[in-house]
This record gives sequence, C-alpha cells and structure tokens, in this order.
Amino acid sequence: MKMKLLYIIVLISASANAQLTDVVTGINNPFGLAASGNDLYVSESGSSKIVKIDLTAVTPIATDVYAPTGNYITGIALNGNELYYADEVSNKVYKIDITIPNPVATEVIAGLGGVVGIAFKDDDLYIVEKNSHKISKIDLTVANPVKTDVITGLSTPYSIAFYGDIMYIAEFGADKISKVDVSDAIPTRTDVVSFLSRPIGLVVRGNELYISDYLANRILKINLTQANPTIAFVVSNTTRPIGIVFSNNDLYIAEEADDKISRFSSPALSLNDELYVKSIRMYPSPATSVLNIEMTQNLKKVTIYNLLGKEVLQTNSKTIDVSNLSQGMYVLKITSVEGTQTTKRFIKQ
Repeated sequence: MKMKLLYIIVLISASANAQLTDVVTGINNPFGLAASGNDLYVSESGSSKIVKIDLTAVTPIATDVYAPTGNYITGIALNGNELYYADEVSNKVYKIDITIPNPVATEVIAGLGGVVGIAFKDDDLYIVEKNSHKISKIDLTVANPVKTDVITGLSTPYSIAFYGDIMYIAEFGADKISKVDVSDAIPTRTDVVSFLSRPIGLVVRGNELYISDYLANRILKINLTQANPTIAFVVSNTTRPIGIVFSNNDLYIAEEADDKISRFSSPALSLNDELYVKSIRMYPSPATSVLNIEMTQNLKKVTIYNLLGKEVLQTNSKTIDVSNLSQGMYVLKITSVEGTQTTKRFIKQ
C-alpha cells in the first residue's frame, strides 16, 4: 500500500528572503551553474554561450568563456580543468579546456534525446535525456565511449545529483524527486519526495539535497540520512530558479525569468522555515525552567544554540533543564540514534 507523507507548514520567520541578493543581472536565460574556486560558470542558454563570474570582485560581471553558434547550452559540469556542456539543439555533449583563453570544443558523445543535465561519478559521465525520459552514461576512460542506459521510464527528468552510489533525479513532469542505486546490476527507481511544483535543479551538500522548485519559485532541501525525509524551506521569492550550486557557504541560483544569478548566504545554522511531519513535539514554549521533547525515534542528543550560532547546551535527555539560559530565542538541533536531524526553535522566558 502506498503511503503519502503529510506535511505541515510551520511559519517561523521571513529572514531567509533578506539574505537573497543579486550577483549579476542581464544574463540571457541562465540555466546551468558550475563553481571552481572563486569562479562561477553559467550556461547562458538564451545567448548560446558560457560565461564566467569572479565571485571575489566588488562588482562581479559576466565575461564570455565560450560562445558557439546555433546551440542551446543547458547543463554544465566541471571535471578538473575541463568544462562539459550539454547542447539540446545538436543533442550532444561537448567539453572545453577552461585554462585556454579561446577554447575549442571537443565532441564527447552524440545521439542524445533532449540532453539537459550532466553529472560526473568516478570515471563515468551521467547524462539526463529528458525527451527520451531516461538517464544514460558513458565511460570517460574509453577513447570512443558507447552510451548505456542507467534508468528509463522517467517523467521528463531535468537534473541529477549523487550522494555516494545513490543518484537523485528531478522528475519535472511528475513533480517529484526519485532515486536509484547506480551500483545495482539493474537499478530500480524509488520515489523520495512528491507534491513539488516542477522540480528542475539539484545539488548535494553534506547530507542534504537542495532542490530548485521551478513553478513555486523557491529552493527546498531534504536530509538524505532520513528514511522518509521531510521537506525544509530554504528561500523563496526567486523567479523560475533552475541551476543551483554551492561555492563555499553560499548557494548560487540561476533565476531564468529575471535573467540573473542570485546568492543566498547560508547562516551558521539553518533558521529557515521548515515543513515538518508530526513526529516531534516540544513543550512548553516559552519555557522557564524545563523543556520537554517527545519523538518517535530514539534520541541521541540535543544541542542548543543561540541565534549567533554559539552552542550553549548539549544533552541526551528528553527533559532539558534550561533554567540557566538567558531570556530569548534559541535553536535546538535534535539528533536521533537513527541519524536523522531536525532543528526547532523555542523561547526561554
């Protein structure tokens, strides 16, 4: 029997939106993003070119790296000094050497079906073919690689991201994220989260998968250590976000409708709005002397931080003595024995 997760929105604050800032505007339909050191590479699909942004510049600008004619460049990915890009017009993947001032593209693989995303794992290049509704791969150690299918029957896939051997897939047409274990002899697909609004971009950071939810104009995330992950809100007020990538602690977003690249500066702790399942109960709040936690999983530890991100208390008890804390708002990071983590807020009176 299929079970649907019930999510409830807990509105905590709108502070996340204040941390979304423009980096560069005037990018014609930005699509894919890739970061290397202090440089951010962007596929400008509307102008059929790849541009580069120096993130350390006081006033960053986009400079051309490579501009072929008649192409529609979508997904990009870096492999050392080589930048691979997907061209949806020719249905090919090419690569260029980013250390050369005027690079010449080399064809990597042809005969694809609406190629929009690419990602590396070990010696293989994985390819998202949205029109063929599948993910394929090639071995880059082979001189003339032959494409093999990894998983078929997908609903308009747009991007992929890896967490070990697990490949997460943004199924745009089905409003969901699915996954497959690529180490399996015959990979099978499993749904991870559903009821999204055209998910299109993915990036893994630590144990979290970040998702650009295209029609909802927001970025979400899930904890990959959870068996049944909850969806956490990261930032809203984007305009048709597509590509997302991290550089240091900042999340960069390609906003297609506004023709710009924006930046979300991650705080030391995630203090964003979250969508929670009804699995953890915390009371009372405000608390004066004792704070109680009820949860279905086994508690490993609770860490309490102030709003500056400084740890002020740690315990493995579900009954927490908070009498010595100063008045104000605090953040609890609750870690279970099973490895899941959840953050909540409480007020000390």
